[in-house]
Amino acid sequence: MTIMPFACLTAGVVMGLRNMPSKFYSLATIVTNVALVFLMVTIGANVGINDDVMNNLNTIGLNCALICLLAISFSVIFCYIVEKKLIDFDKISKKLNKDNIKEEKKQSKIDPILIIIPFSIILGVGLGYYFIPSGYAHILNYCLIVFLIFLYTSVGIGMGSNIGVFKFIKAIGLKIVYLIIAIYIGSITGGAVASLITGVPLKYAVISASGLGYYSLTGATMMHFYGAEAGVYGFMVNVMRDLFTVILIPIFMRISPSAAMASGAGGNMDTLLVPVTKAVGKELGVIALAIGIIITILVPIILPILCTVI
Repeated sequence: MTIMPFACLTAGVVMGLRNMPSKFYSLATIVTNVALVFLMVTIGANVGINDDVMNNLNTIGLNCALICLLAISFSVIFCYIVEKKLIDFDKISKKLNKDNIKEEKKQSKIDPILIIIPFSIILGVGLGYYFIPSGYAHILNYCLIVFLIFLYTSVGIGMGSNIGVFKFIKAIGLKIVYLIIAIYIGSITGGAVASLITGVPLKYAVISASGLGYYSLTGATMMHFYGAEAGVYGFMVNVMRDLFTVILIPIFMRISPSAAMASGAGGNMDTLLVPVTKAVGKELGVIALAIGIIITILVPIILPILCTVI
């Protein structure tokens, strides 16, 4: 799973650089959208068949939702400040290619697929809860991998067909670190505020918010340090981060280019890469991917540290 994203992206970029017929790129877009819908149904089904999550929706679900939303909100706010003070995406785009700005304005309308995605997740949850036996979880995981392969390859094709993407990465450079710091500080702040509001133990709220979408590792780590209830918080808060990011993308598009990336956090590396890229464009989609990769590397290091100091 670690090598797969890079292999598929590389293959896609190579195909995108080869000046394929326009029908090829149209087909790639269709494949991307279909695979994205099925991926979201699969993610929803994974939630629906998980008894721990579904059984606790009424008791701790609201607390987890509030922790998640506050973590997202503060991440978006801090990244917005960084973007305006240190990284002007629009200014960089203008310097690189004036034509890109015209194109972005044409594409500023909400992509219909972003409206379909939330309903796909809801459908998946319903299917998982009512129709799919829990013993089929491994099949859903295989489906997840297959759909991700299609998505990564399609995203790579889009990146390869747009040379401006690579110029954009060079222009941003190490400033991407500022965004990652803002996402982390924002999430920790949101978790702390949620603890004050809900009465959830500070360590549960802050550490679960610090998972940044890495739900499997966060849930397992918190369960190891604090027990089953903490593990449920770690899992649910970060599953919800993916779900809320998808649902709120149309709103993020109207706030700033960094908003969707801030909310997606670690999910920008895999399941959220395509929705976020559709929202922010191919150039910033690469930045989102880089943010996701770096965060995914940092989370396994930072989580145990937080568990020992809080």
